[in-house]
Amino acid sequence: MRYLLADGWESLEALDWNSVGFNFYADHDIRDDVLHLKRGLIRLDGSIVWRARANDSEVLLGILINELLYEASQAASINPAMHKRVVNLILTQGLVAEKRKALAVLGVQLSDAELK
Repeated sequence: MRYLLADGWESLEALDWNSVGFNFYADHDIRDDVLHLKRGLIRLDGSIVWRARANDSEVLLGILINELLYEASQAASINPAMHKRVVNLILTQGLVAEKRKALAVLGVQLSDAELK
């Protein structure tokens, strides 16, 4: 897939597709909330609903915790209200300690060494 920047089209690898969207990593800082995409001859616009700069270890730890929290919430049998709370927690940047507590409630215990 490709996305449009001021300098032209850049490639991206779409990860974790689902019915409402996908995750991706970009080498450039994308400031627009709407992203112009194309795949082959198909062109579409998409909305960026969450972003994080992966330029330091704290941000990377947050991204890892968010992914683990999402996977654990999908695997667990939780009610819709709890699922919504977990998603809102994931969409909030930072809060690593709180997210680790939520992981523990969902049955995932991780030591600092395991996270490193």
